[in-house]
Order: sequence, then structure tokens, then C-alpha cells
Amino acid sequence: MKASLPQLKSLLSSSVLELRFTRRRPKAGQALDRRMLCTNAHSLLDSLAGQAVFGFTQPTQAPKYNPASYNLIFTYDLFMQSFRAVNSESVDVLSVIPITTEDEMAEFWEYFNQSLAPMSAEQKQQFMRS
Repeated sequence: MKASLPQLKSLLSSSVLELRFTRRRPKAGQALDRRMLCTNAHSLLDSLAGQAVFGFTQPTQAPKYNPASYNLIFTYDLFMQSFRAVNSESVDVLSVIPITTEDEMAEFWEYFNQSLAPMSAEQKQQFMRS
């Protein structure tokens, strides 16, 4: 599904998203598209588990430009464990995992522990390239 910049911001603040987007800076030998699991949900990222598992720390400075003026949104990539800028005009939302309640958060951690945590580095790379 396509999402506008405001819709994407809203989804990212309350969910973990699986996105596919066109790279802003293509890399030689790499696909033009990339896939990622990401979120901006502080309930997950600021939790003790989120900090330990995803290596999350609060950003210490704002970007030197206004990302919205370029239709960009910054989001935390759970596999790369850092923030990425994604162009909202070239993004497809593939799946949404809500994490607004304790039950939803528990379901996410169950999914993470069963499906994502056991992935090897190569499997994560394959996910991002697919």
C-alpha cells in the first residue's frame, strides 16, 4: 500500500512496518529497491528490551535540513540498528505490526523471538535485498 508522509509518520509512531522503497543513492551491484523493518515507536525503542536488542539510543542532534521538504522521513531500521531516511514518494508499506497495547507488544516480541532473532546475517541481507 502507498502511504502519504503524514500517514507514514502516524503508522511508524505506533507500529513496526515492513517497507520496500527505492534507494535514494543507488549502489553499484545492488538492487534499486530495499526492504526493511522499521519503527519510530518510542514504546518499543525506548524500552529496556528495545535498547538492548536493537541498540537504540536517542538521536543527539537534528538533521541539518528539513526532511519533510524533501518528502523524507527518518525511521529506525531494526536490522541495521540505525536511522534511515526514506523518501515517502517511493515507499510501499508491505506489512504493519501494531504495538500500541501490551498484548500487541507481546505479540511483536513473540514474532521477533521466533522469526527474526534466529536469522543469520546473510538471511537479514537477503531480506533487505528482496
